[in-house]
Amino acid sequence: MNLSGSVGRGGMNLAFDVLRIQKALNIARDQDGLSEISEDGLVGPETLGAIQEFQHRHTRVGDDRVDPHGETLRELEKIAAPILGARMRSAILAILDGLESELEARGLQLSVALQSDLDRIEHAAMLLPGGDGPADTQPAIYYPERQRPNFQLAFAQAAPAVAAEAILLALLALIAMLILIQMAPAMGRALEDLLRKIQILMAKLIDEVKDAIQGIEDLVKRNSKAGMRCSAELILFRQLSQQLLDLLVAPRAPDELGKQRFLKQLQELFKKWQDAMQALLECMAANGAI
Repeated sequence: MNLSGSVGRGGMNLAFDVLRIQKALNIARDQDGLSEISEDGLVGPETLGAIQEFQHRHTRVGDDRVDPHGETLRELEKIAAPILGARMRSAILAILDGLESELEARGLQLSVALQSDLDRIEHAAMLLPGGDGPADTQPAIYYPERQRPNFQLAFAQAAPAVAAEAILLALLALIAMLILIQMAPAMGRALEDLLRKIQILMAKLIDEVKDAIQGIEDLVKRNSKAGMRCSAELILFRQLSQQLLDLLVAPRAPDELGKQRFLKQLQELFKKWQDAMQALLECMAANGAI
């Protein structure tokens, strides 16, 4: 676990560091049969007492502080990392299962290459400790209501739209996994490897989304009638597409509350983008562009 500074008595007590230590302490306290402390990112009597209790039980240190690279942190990681790995494994596999269900419910498919990339991420997740029973870390992902389009288009003609929606659903799943991992109180080589794979795939998918969106615009431009009559729908779709891409690559807040706000904003913007895409495709179909 990388800390920016010490947590506890006399420490820097940065909120993100404090929250990670509180999460790790609660894993250790559960193993010791102790009650959980609040995970609020603040160092008060409760957190100081938990650090003191942990040091008394597991270390030879008694300074009520968790220092980067110190003995208290090393002992805390020994207890927290294996348990966290099991939770992460279950949560990430649940997100991937959820993505598969969403794609099936919407009648969408990922490309062979993208599915292969996701399979590699699943394999990397399987290398994390297994553990028994369900995860107590809930996947922080929001899918809008499942709804099939109320019009039928030939798959080849609608390929850019189909690709864009499928890829964005995959991106939502990757973002959920990134946030879970980034909030983890302990990392470890396997989890860090998984994080790198997800980040690389996210960058690749954002480029694919841009290409799919451009493909939809090109369909409109090739048909003069649709270009005139669907201009308002195209402008809204283009604006929302850019907002969505900007949000996907924007720096995210390091605290848990900030991450939750980001996911809510992403959920709402994604729903608007879907509605705009459907309105554009309906207009295009009505005017012979597809």
